[in-house]
Amino acid sequence: MNENIHSRMKNWLSSEKPDIEEIENKIDRLYESTEYEQDSDVRSQIYSAINRLKDEVNNLNLTNAELELTDKSNTKEPVKKRARRTGEKTASPIKDVKDIKYIAQKLKAWGYFREAHMMIIGCNVALRYSDLSQLKFSDITVKSDGTGYIEQITEKKTQKTKSITFNKTAMKSIQALLEWFNSKDIQPIYIFQGTGNRCKNTPKPVSRSHVNDVLKYAREDLHLDFKLSTHSFRKTFGHNAYNDGKGINIKTLQKLFNHASESETFAYIGITHQRVQEAYIEAEIEIEI
Repeated sequence: MNENIHSRMKNWLSSEKPDIEEIENKIDRLYESTEYEQDSDVRSQIYSAINRLKDEVNNLNLTNAELELTDKSNTKEPVKKRARRTGEKTASPIKDVKDIKYIAQKLKAWGYFREAHMMIIGCNVALRYSDLSQLKFSDITVKSDGTGYIEQITEKKTQKTKSITFNKTAMKSIQALLEWFNSKDIQPIYIFQGTGNRCKNTPKPVSRSHVNDVLKYAREDLHLDFKLSTHSFRKTFGHNAYNDGKGINIKTLQKLFNHASESETFAYIGITHQRVQEAYIEAEIEIEI
């Protein structure tokens, strides 16, 4: 059965230029629906097929950049082939804090109150959407200084455990969401609980595909020149922590993101080769003798 499931899902990759973001959204929707499968064996097989497909998505996730490679099959003539990349480049960090505010205000004005506060919280806690969406009000311990924390969560992607701290801004958004749900006579379980028909009988978080659609509308309306998705939240935290005078060491961010190397973290938060070159100019020590 596992092979049949995996074979059907591989059809998503069959086009010449597969839409990686759409495939990732399909994976997320399948993952969400599988959580409610009663047969544990079936559930386990589907999860296994999903994880295999995720690996293949990472391997086939293509960029428009072209790499000169040697065609070993017949001649020594170089042939052009698309370079591989990981799914991380499908989203960019929001490098200007003002843009975070503009996007949030736009979403709120359109009536996407939950999604606006999801972005604010997401940019402050640096969680992947698969973990962010699963946060529950009951899991949070509120401290007297206005911050909060969750003692331990298990990351879906890595299966590693970590504690989560909510700063004051995040806690204000969480409180605003609780009041928003209460105003609709909803007793929420999840901080980002869906309110549509699919969530009427069984409470579920709002889907990633819905949030990505809303973010896409905001990006287009505001004429933003970067790729915006739910994964931008996590990257924005890292970029802001490192670049905006916060003084947070790259080693700390590497540990926070569970990255294998500093170079991986630099690339993840948008520190490009061009930015490194600019640093030489900006750090000029002007001396004349």
